[in-house]
Amino acid sequence: DLIKPDHGYSASSQAYEHFLRFLVEMPAADRPAFLTWATGARRLPLGGLAALQPPMSLNQKKPLTSDQSPDEMGLPSVMT
Repeated sequence: DLIKPDHGYSASSQAYEHFLRFLVEMPAADRPAFLTWATGARRLPLGGLAALQPPMSLNQKKPLTSDQSPDEMGLPSVMT
């Protein structure tokens, strides 16, 4: 797989399956915006997703403090 489930997700996690479906069904016109958000670049490197370094992964976000609401924890985040 080109996108690795990690840190709380597995290949059978519902969130991981939803994320993959979201990517597959995403209109081509929206893909550059997603790539910019996820990687900081508007285009994939030669070789596509397989060539990303480090590889793309989907990680479950854990609360940083006990006073964070569950709503805050459901937002996606990336590190570029």
